[in-house]
Amino acid sequence: MSHRESNIGLEINSQQDNRTEKKENNRKLHEFSETISQKIKERYGGKNIVDNNIKINTDIFHENPSYTDEKIKEDEEFVEEKRGEFNKKKKINDSNGELFEEAMACVLYRILNKKYLVVRSSDYDDLHNGVDILIIDPETNEIICLVDNITTYRDDFKAIEAIENKENKVLNQNMNGGAEIEYGLAFKENAETHNIEPIGERKKGIPIFSMHLYGKELDELLNGMDYDINNDPSEIELKTFDELMRVMKVDSKQMIEQIQEESKKNDEEMKKKKTDLEVFENLINKNLVKKKERKKIMEEIRTANEYINNYPVRKKNKDTSIASLEKAGILFEKIKEVRDNSFQKTEA
Repeated sequence: MSHRESNIGLEINSQQDNRTEKKENNRKLHEFSETISQKIKERYGGKNIVDNNIKINTDIFHENPSYTDEKIKEDEEFVEEKRGEFNKKKKINDSNGELFEEAMACVLYRILNKKYLVVRSSDYDDLHNGVDILIIDPETNEIICLVDNITTYRDDFKAIEAIENKENKVLNQNMNGGAEIEYGLAFKENAETHNIEPIGERKKGIPIFSMHLYGKELDELLNGMDYDINNDPSEIELKTFDELMRVMKVDSKQMIEQIQEESKKNDEEMKKKKTDLEVFENLINKNLVKKKERKKIMEEIRTANEYINNYPVRKKNKDTSIASLEKAGILFEKIKEVRDNSFQKTEA
């Protein structure tokens, strides 16, 4: 056998070993998810608030009168339709994204479950509202939303473009009041038992953040995870968690600054539109506009009025966004405290 043939054989064996390892990691991850799902159900009296993949179970929403059977069925049909479309054009990043989401839900649960509920969003909210993971504080009902953002290669231009598109989408959601969750969870006191229990509830104005990872880093995470629920998180789980929290805190601060800058521009534009409106209306009222210019002036008046009328809504959305992101910053500090008090810090 030639040296070249020998190298080719080694490469093929290496690829087969990698595929076997990935398959085994996937199996262990899915079993770990099932174990966590069972723990969550046991914690809340056997209530099936999640399925075996730690995803919010929409069946519990039949208990809420604001969700009709027709509405839930309609959303389930939407999911089936979208899943069918995705399956036809499925790419490696789609399956990696699903694994990343599942892995991060497991990591977050293991580190935070003493104080927070960590669940994956329903399929509907994943596909319709772009939300993947929820971190919920049962005491305050504060929520942080996470969305996966994974790419295969660092130097892939299309991949970088996809990252930027997803991050811009997250920014736009936060700038316009935050994410919406059709099938969310809230904790309320049961009138009969007086126990605090999770119930299905719509949520709006929720801060949302992007979780970014490269495909190679996902492989390293899956290889280094400890899949025994009784053990502490592994070093790579803690490092991945710490980096995620660091990036989200930075993102939160930057988004607040961007929203504040946008609000400032809106305020300045509002003043300009009011001044323009006074001038244009004065010209029209005093018949100082030539007939051929009248149509253009009337369009300027219409545009100014539309901006002025919509300004309160835009301002409210911006103020709501800033307030929710500031609350998220406080929640990050609480989360960091839970993590630091539970597990040793990792080296940077």
